[in-house]
Amino acid sequence: MNSYYVLRNRIRLCQKHLRFQKLSTQFKNTILEKVYNKQRRKHDGNTLKMKTIEALMRKGYNYDKIKIKLAESGILDE
Repeated sequence: MNSYYVLRNRIRLCQKHLRFQKLSTQFKNTILEKVYNKQRRKHDGNTLKMKTIEALMRKGYNYDKIKIKLAESGILDE
């Protein structure tokens, strides 16, 4: 019975890891725009960029992918 719980917990950890990988690989511009617009109400300049990056990282996105999407969208140029 004990091995059942160990196996169940390992399966759950694998499922969480797969969900995290899916989140970090799928990055939609709509999510970026939504977070950016929300942060834009409160912040501006460099603080706005940092808060946007922080919010997206809390959602589970990879820092490198965030920087690429910010550069593609032109947000870093503002």
